[in-house]
Amino acid sequence: MTLADLTRDRLCVPACRGRDATSVLLELSLAFAEAGVVSDSLSLYNAALNEYFLTDRDVLGSVAYPVCRLSAIEAPVFAVARSREPYTWRDGFSSVRWVFLILTPQVQSRRLSRLLAAISELAHDDAALASLALAGNRDELLERLRTVELPGGEPLTPGLAANLDPALPATRS
Repeated sequence: MTLADLTRDRLCVPACRGRDATSVLLELSLAFAEAGVVSDSLSLYNAALNEYFLTDRDVLGSVAYPVCRLSAIEAPVFAVARSREPYTWRDGFSSVRWVFLILTPQVQSRRLSRLLAAISELAHDDAALASLALAGNRDELLERLRTVELPGGEPLTPGLAANLDPALPATRS
């Protein structure tokens, strides 16, 4: 299983417009709604802001990874945004370029643990981040995410990460 198995092309933003944490979270919340993963981007944005303001353990180097637990989500799924210039995520974290907004069910899952482990490994791998940064569009970013394996476990059933909209195309052919 790779990172690409837990996202969609419409959830990949290789050049986000936002230049601060709140605007990037809004951009990713809108992407989730546009992709059909959630129906209410404002509720998701509020949940993401709560996570942002209440948690200080969601940054590793240049990667921020807030986690929102939602009852409507069946399996972990994420949206990712890259900023061309680093910005301050919060006090003390001023070099963030990547944000992985993770939605997950209310219950802790093994898949979430594997996703967080993969993001942690990625955050410590400058070469892998540089490779991801070369993506010029959504499709290229999704293809590069296919190279990042999640540690351990079984293969993902195609379409499972589509969560609320089973009509979303699977990321693997």
